[in-house]
Amino acid sequence: MKRMLLSVGILAGIGVALLAGFLSPFVDASNLEAMNRTAAPIELTVSWRDHTRSIGGIAPGETLAFAIDDEAAITFIVEHADGKIIESDPMYFTPGLVVRAEVHDAIIKVDYE
Repeated sequence: MKRMLLSVGILAGIGVALLAGFLSPFVDASNLEAMNRTAAPIELTVSWRDHTRSIGGIAPGETLAFAIDDEAAITFIVEHADGKIIESDPMYFTPGLVVRAEVHDAIIKVDYE
């Protein structure tokens, strides 16, 4: 009887592990996107809680998607090619929410879906 219960427990554990592995591509961390609507390349940095992360360069017209596995208010910080730095207002993000930042010359528009 103990062996049977142990076998059932092991099989159930394997089943849960397989299901989690199968579903993991469909359950993303917080999705974030930044769109460069300027005529020159930009450098993007994001800041949330006590974290800061350099995302990198984004060419004109390009959209860059990235993920952060957290839940907090995020600020998009952009350095333009001429050295000018602009920041977005903070936007709260949670897992499963898509936050989009649209970068213009003088402003960063942020919304979510």
